[in-house]
Amino acid sequence: MLKLNRNLAGVSALLLLSMLLAACETTSYARKFVVEGATTPEGRPRGYQSTTTRALHLALGVQPLLGDASLDQAIANFEKEARKKNAKSTRITNVDRTNLWFILPPFSFLISPVFTEINGYVY
Repeated sequence: MLKLNRNLAGVSALLLLSMLLAACETTSYARKFVVEGATTPEGRPRGYQSTTTRALHLALGVQPLLGDASLDQAIANFEKEARKKNAKSTRITNVDRTNLWFILPPFSFLISPVFTEINGYVY
C-alpha cells in the first residue's frame, strides 16, 4: 500500500508540473547565428528564432484544454514574437510537434502535454 501511495504521489507531482508548464511559450533569438556575408533566397536574415509553445490537450493531444499548441497557434506565436523584433518577413525552416500521450498511461490518454517548436529566419 505504501508503494502505491508513493507512485500516486509521483503521478500527481508530474501532472501538476505539466499543468504549471502548460499554456506558455518561450522564444530564443540569435543574431550571431547568421554567418557574415551569407544570404538566403529571401536576402540576408537579421537573425534566427526558435519559439516553443506548450499546452495540455485532451484525447491523445487532439483537442486543446489548457493553452493551444496546435500548428496554427504555434505559427501565430512565432510570427508575433518576430514582429516584436521588427521583422518584415520570416522563413520557417523547421517544425517539431511532440505529443506526450505515452508518458503516463492511462492518465495521459485523456490529458497529455503537447509541445510545438518552430524555428526559422527573421528578416
